[in-house]
Amino acid sequence: MPERFKTIIITVASLLFVILLLALLYAGYIFFIKADQDEGSSKEDIIPRVTINRPSDGDIFYLSGDGDSFIDVRIDIEVKSKTDIDEVILFIDSKKVKIFKEEPYEYIWKVAKTGKYKISAKAGTSKGITDVSKIVEINVKENLNANLSEISSPTINSQSGKSKITKDISVFASSVLSAEDENNYEPANVVDKKDDTCWKEGVAGYGLGEWIEIDFKKKKIVKRLGIINGDNKDAEHFFGNNRIKRSIIEFSDGSHRLINLEDTRQMQYINIIPKSTSSVRLYIDRVYKGDKWNDTAISEIKIYGE
Repeated sequence: MPERFKTIIITVASLLFVILLLALLYAGYIFFIKADQDEGSSKEDIIPRVTINRPSDGDIFYLSGDGDSFIDVRIDIEVKSKTDIDEVILFIDSKKVKIFKEEPYEYIWKVAKTGKYKISAKAGTSKGITDVSKIVEINVKENLNANLSEISSPTINSQSGKSKITKDISVFASSVLSAEDENNYEPANVVDKKDDTCWKEGVAGYGLGEWIEIDFKKKKIVKRLGIINGDNKDAEHFFGNNRIKRSIIEFSDGSHRLINLEDTRQMQYINIIPKSTSSVRLYIDRVYKGDKWNDTAISEIKIYGE
């Protein structure tokens, strides 16, 4: 074979060898990168994620003025994990308060003193992997209503499982969303002392201009309002539905006042220049938009005065 052909064959073979070697190296590089990513993803996946859904950071609570020396603060903890949870620990001001071994991770904390409190939670899996929630700080203050009586609290008779307002007061609304399954959204829900029931307006859109009214049937002196905004059944329903951002408060003589509400699940208090009126009507003027539904809700209304 001529020397020239031998040189060509050797050169081509060398090039093919180099190309094959580079291909193998590249394939190995891709394999190890992918394996490393998969390993990192699996580690990330097995880390539990713990969150305090209730209360919210910055929430303010007020000590009761009805003779109790404490208030109940409900704490709801959510844990997301692809592996079994061994335990969840609740801390208040870094002190261990409750150890949960199973769901639900809920706790009713009785608070008797004013002050700021820091709430956190730690979740651990059966493999010993843990996660700590963000700290939620709440503020417990002196009761604003200690010297006032609630004048919107009715006598309620239970009839066939439904609440009926008796002679004390009446509650009306411009519209009502139709009942769904076991849930009803009647106006009377705002005075039933249950923050997981609510009134929802029943018109298309955000419900702007719709209203709910509490009628005392005689003149009262109104000095303060307490409102739990939105559908407070749980966090999903609260943020899923519209909440009132601004409301027009109208009294029986036609006078009115504009109020702004915070986007919080806790009771909000609004001071009123003492007003003689036989009714209080709340109009929906602006809303915080819900993530899932286009219905505006109020869970509780308390009216204080004499």
